Amino acid sequence: MEDSIDILLAALVVWWQILYVNWSSQESPDPQMASNPEAVFIFLSFLKKESGEFHFDILLASITSLFLFRFIRMLRLTRMFGPMISMVEKMVYDLGTFLIIWVIQLFTLSAIAVLVFGELDAYKKPVDALLIMFETAMGNWDLSIYDDLHIGPIYGKIFHIFAIILNLIVLVNLVIAILADTYSFLASRSLGLYYDGVISRIPAYKFDNKYGGLIFIAPPFNLLVLPLVPFYLLIENEVTLKSFNIIVCKILFVPYATIYTCVFIVFNLVMAPFGYLVAIFNKFKMLCSSRVMKAFKRSTGTLVVDLLVFTICGPVMLLCSQVTDLFYFVLHLYSWKLKKLNDQGKICLITIEDLIVVETVTKAELARLYKENGGVDLSVPVAKFVVQVRDKMDVPMALTNLVFGPHVSLKELPDPLEKIKRYNLIKKVLSRQSYKSEEGAKPSLNLKLLEYHLKELRVKIDCTMIGLMSDKKIKGGKQSLPTFEDDERDDPEI
Repeated sequence: MEDSIDILLAALVVWWQILYVNWSSQESPDPQMASNPEAVFIFLSFLKKESGEFHFDILLASITSLFLFRFIRMLRLTRMFGPMISMVEKMVYDLGTFLIIWVIQLFTLSAIAVLVFGELDAYKKPVDALLIMFETAMGNWDLSIYDDLHIGPIYGKIFHIFAIILNLIVLVNLVIAILADTYSFLASRSLGLYYDGVISRIPAYKFDNKYGGLIFIAPPFNLLVLPLVPFYLLIENEVTLKSFNIIVCKILFVPYATIYTCVFIVFNLVMAPFGYLVAIFNKFKMLCSSRVMKAFKRSTGTLVVDLLVFTICGPVMLLCSQVTDLFYFVLHLYSWKLKKLNDQGKICLITIEDLIVVETVTKAELARLYKENGGVDLSVPVAKFVVQVRDKMDVPMALTNLVFGPHVSLKELPDPLEKIKRYNLIKKVLSRQSYKSEEGAKPSLNLKLLEYHLKELRVKIDCTMIGLMSDKKIKGGKQSLPTFEDDERDDPEI
């Protein structure tokens, strides 16, 4: 459907341009009113409209309406408007079904009125009778037209009241019920409607390996593609055509790559002073933290030297890093298949160390609650519990390492991004275990129930490890059995 709209829209726009070229090149009928080509075109448009020769306003209205319809179809691919537009389309379909029934009953009532009340001037023509029934359905009627009915006005009025009840009460409530039922059915499936719209448009927006270069670039640079069309038509070998298409795409992308690169350079240079100040602040903060020095096994003198060196040489280092940043930026602009930052080739799993952290925090909180209220209320806010788990896992330090880089070799530290992923996974699991005591209350976590879940998980891990060890012993291997309480494990992932 979108393709048909695009073709019709393109034809109307071309028609508009042809009219503009023809009319703007003509001699002005009134040089005082229209002296330049644009004014001549507008002036002739008004003259031809008044004479009835050509209604340019209709052409312009058609183009505007098609643009609006095309824009609405594009909004269907958005998360905010897509489900609602799909609902409206389904309602229009249901409304079309209802309109068929409504038109049938209008024709039926009009036929009855012509046959029974044909003596009246209002019902002598079937078209007039149909218009009267339509006005009645819209809430506009006049019962005085039956005053001259020879069989009695009462019969005509009864017929008209029946038509009013049928249209304004029965059918109007029916269409409201149909639309309400459709909306209630689709409202709970809004996410599915969004993905359905996206999936249905994937073939249209998917890049074609053979001819994608023809529509790869946006106006006005797409004019550069016109001289290349004969080459696309003449190349018959599929492999050669794909290679040619890739080369064309890379060449056509040069204008945009140049613009993006310039913006990237300017933005990097503007942000460099802020990065320098933030780095100095972070290094000074680490110097004042004994926990950081203990974690990284660095003395105060080493951190002081590091701060002084960066303070003096930091601007030069940041300027030199612009070259490498620019290189990788350009490299990524022309790279087709790059591994995403969150795509590590494996699923992020919660480790046994993470479970020990959660169990430690749970036991500490349970001990505190037993001491404060005797175990009457063993629930805590999820946000508060998650913050304690975050601090216990040292997630803030992982974020610092991810942004500013580690101060020691990566071999001595776990992957900070991996730790952040595991923390987010734990946070998601804890959120799913939460509940709300009342409407509007903050989510809480039952620590006793969480402790039972952790004990159950510990038993499952031990049973799994025993089974694995049994298999290894059968094959002649001897491995130590890690337990939930053990901190030394070869493979901590579960």
